[in-house]
Amino acid sequence: MEAITQWLKKTVEHLVDPEKEERVQTLIRILHDGIRTQRQAFSLSAALRGVECSPSDVEMAREEVFRRIAGRGWADGKLTPDEREVARWVAERLELPDARAQEIHVEFARRHFGAALAQAMDDGILDAAEEARLREIAGSLGWTLAQFARQFFQAEGEAFLRGVFLACVADGQIKQGEWNYLLTLTQKLGIAHDELLRAIQPQAQAFVERVLAEAKADGRLTRHEEATLRWLLDNLGLAPPYRQYVSQEVGQLRALTDVAEGRLPSLPPPTGIGIRSGEIVHLHTLATWREMRVLKSGTTYRDHQGSLTLTDNRLLFSSVTKTLGLNLRKIVSHRGGPNWIEVQVEGKPASVFCLAGESPLPCAIFTAAVAMANQTLVAKSEGQPARHIPRDVRQRVWQRYGGRCAECGAMAEGQRCALCASPRRDRTRLCVVEKPKDVIRLEATGGYNGLYHVLGGLVAPMDGRGPEALDLARLERRVAEGGVEEVILALSPTAEGDGTALCVADRLKGTGARLTRLARGLPTGASLDYANPGMLADALRGRQDVGP
Repeated sequence: MEAITQWLKKTVEHLVDPEKEERVQTLIRILHDGIRTQRQAFSLSAALRGVECSPSDVEMAREEVFRRIAGRGWADGKLTPDEREVARWVAERLELPDARAQEIHVEFARRHFGAALAQAMDDGILDAAEEARLREIAGSLGWTLAQFARQFFQAEGEAFLRGVFLACVADGQIKQGEWNYLLTLTQKLGIAHDELLRAIQPQAQAFVERVLAEAKADGRLTRHEEATLRWLLDNLGLAPPYRQYVSQEVGQLRALTDVAEGRLPSLPPPTGIGIRSGEIVHLHTLATWREMRVLKSGTTYRDHQGSLTLTDNRLLFSSVTKTLGLNLRKIVSHRGGPNWIEVQVEGKPASVFCLAGESPLPCAIFTAAVAMANQTLVAKSEGQPARHIPRDVRQRVWQRYGGRCAECGAMAEGQRCALCASPRRDRTRLCVVEKPKDVIRLEATGGYNGLYHVLGGLVAPMDGRGPEALDLARLERRVAEGGVEEVILALSPTAEGDGTALCVADRLKGTGARLTRLARGLPTGASLDYANPGMLADALRGRQDVGP
């Protein structure tokens, strides 16, 4: 833009004053010859005496003379102290302001700095010799490399940084080593991390879009693709709205990949829906069932507003007007889209379900559930191959546990209780209780959101009940499998409870989990008159600060 402006200025001046260029060239010769021959005796006013010229002619001429003399010093790409002193003396004799003389020096330095940096980047590595060369150019102006680099990059740096970033991702990926080198390079050049991220924003966003598009091309998200996208979101400083968009796309693609590989979500049984023992709920959403009835008078449709629930065995629709249950194995054809599913059962008209919201996930879950029910799809796992456990086998397992959750031991209507099946529970905390009723009491407080483990009793040697009678082996296995950070002992403050707590602590001492127990002391509203010594001792040990 500056070059265009200068060209326009010269063109207009030539049209208005066609003799100006000739006068300026004459002044250049006079001033240059005067400095060369007169040296210390040279005077600008004396040199211009009797010469017909305007102030702008003088300004242009003296700048050009200074530029020619300074250019000789910068010919080798640096300015020695002697050369800088000569340039200072020339500027003084030409009465050229120091600021303007410095600007001309910076122009030369920027030109050589850019050429040296481009040469250094030929192999993509800034070695010690190349860094020293850049420092030498910056030192010619009395600046550090970081100081001059900031001046350089204010005008031309963004294009350079974008070019380096594009070189890093030219093969369609960026390695950690390449990114670390880019960070080190910009740090050496005095460029702040946030300046780098701001400069490469357009290219970084385009690269993320490219990686995301490649991941979505086959409808499957590999672990490598997911890790790459997560790394890009964490390191490229993308704008929050765009980060949120990519995160949502990655999350949806991950869910679709899991479903396509037979890893369907497990939901807690919805209230009011007749879920059979052992059934696993995969989907529950608001829906409208468009019932088609074929009559002699013609085909009619009737809409029913309600909810659609999909288990591993059945499709259930429930509303105040009509309910429907379809065995997945009896479905002969189906199709769907982001907000609808059409199901065809042999001998019956097709049923269309319009779903709330628009997402490809419900239709994908339904397709996978039908395939798994007909054993044309088997769930894949990251490690050992998964085994399909038929529903009747799960039913027998549940009955074996006496109607209790096979994971925690609490009361349950199916193989797993609603708490263990819920994805919203905090799985880093595990509360150990004596009996299933204790789970109900603790849940009623509303102050705990973790998982539970029911021991099935307390250690009571006087009654002939030792640690082997409790469900300690499964507790140890659950904690040892990883993910549990805290085990809370919610046992009665009795001799049996304390003895059981010691047994649990001994069993879990090698797992690395933190063990805590419920606070003890005076209950709310209690009087000291009725407190026993043990209660008072616990209250004193658990005392708390009062006041700010």
